[in-house]
Amino acid sequence: MILIIGGRACGKEEYARELTGITPVPCGRDEALTCPVIADFQETVRLLDSLQEPLMPYLARLIAENPDAVVLCDEVGMGIVPLEAKDRTWRENVGRACTELAKHAQTVTRVVCGIPVPIKPARI
Repeated sequence: MILIIGGRACGKEEYARELTGITPVPCGRDEALTCPVIADFQETVRLLDSLQEPLMPYLARLIAENPDAVVLCDEVGMGIVPLEAKDRTWRENVGRACTELAKHAQTVTRVVCGIPVPIKPARI
């Protein structure tokens, strides 16, 4: 698994396309289990929250069933804390999801202004 994080419209999609040759697409809950390059993973987390589906079992399934996936996720934990409790929960769950995916990823890259910055390089 490869995890690519960064702000909205920071160049994550372009970097993933250069890396894989595949255009990232947003995937629903079930599609993400087989999609090679998953865009907007934060929205998958939002869907899980709205369905009240537990996050960690889903992530374990994603990691087991799609271990070679490239996952793109917006960093949503910076900035103003949302007023709505459901939005705070979503924001926290996105952070938890990225933390869990990063544990299992071979590489984690943050893209800033279109520049990929390695956070977790592949081990040789």
